[in-house]
Amino acid sequence: MIRLLAISGLAAFAFTIKIYALPLLLFPLLFIFANRHFIPRSIIIILAIWVLLIILPWITRNIIISGYAIYPLRFTAVPVQWRMPEEIIEMDLSGIRSWGFNNSLPPEATDPLNFSEQLQFWFQQLTNNQRLLFFVALFFPINAGLFLHFSPIDSLAEGRIRGLKYFLAFYAGFLFWLATSPNLRFGYVYLLFFFAATIAMATSMIVHLTGISDKMIGFFGLYGFLIFHVVFIFISYDAMNYKDRLFMPMDYDKRFVNPCVINGGKTEIWCASFYSECGYHYFPCHAWGTDLVFLYGNDFRDGFYYALPDELR
Repeated sequence: MIRLLAISGLAAFAFTIKIYALPLLLFPLLFIFANRHFIPRSIIIILAIWVLLIILPWITRNIIISGYAIYPLRFTAVPVQWRMPEEIIEMDLSGIRSWGFNNSLPPEATDPLNFSEQLQFWFQQLTNNQRLLFFVALFFPINAGLFLHFSPIDSLAEGRIRGLKYFLAFYAGFLFWLATSPNLRFGYVYLLFFFAATIAMATSMIVHLTGISDKMIGFFGLYGFLIFHVVFIFISYDAMNYKDRLFMPMDYDKRFVNPCVINGGKTEIWCASFYSECGYHYFPCHAWGTDLVFLYGNDFRDGFYYALPDELR
């Protein structure tokens, strides 16, 4: 019971933080389905209430702020007076999709491309490290199939097969991320997980097929770990900027901004040029400031608000 509450609660909470976590809700559903003959209906009802208690406040907040239960999905619109106009929804959706495939160019640069062209454009921007992680994650089902095929039939075999469906549920999350907005900032959780899982499965297969002793496993594990890091450091080396990131991570890229006016033309600030993103180098800055953006109070610490014109209300 506690395990089910933890799994379902964490999956629901992750969904309220990032919509990308939607496939994680498959975990409690798969667990319940696999144990449906042993879980009382009352427990399932408690789990449903528990998940709703986590998600409903988030949905309520979304409706209060934007008029959408899940912003910016149009089919979740609620018939309220303050609902954001569809023009802004379309602009945000376009920006999210384009930013996921390439966050260094304006949306107009990638919007005309179809999905395969956007994916190709995105892949060309990856480093060698990132491409390696991506391909390992992409072909994980094949790696998992080989692992199950060559694994010994012992007391752990049934557990491996049962555990595979949870790996595949996580793989569904990877595909969801790849198909919607594959920004690496949100995808490393999938790439690193599948890379580590593949390394672990490959090691287990080698040990089983060769009959290596525990002493040799420790020896090869230690030196394999060192070789792995040396190889990654070598292919990550960039003579142009290694001095800048030798001891500290590199600074964030500067985003493109332009001077603009808000507060009915009374206040001049910086405004983002692309993807409604100001970055960390310009202040005060507003994501998409116009004459319709006003200060809540007398200075910037009070924040901004957007006053919709009558024709968009």
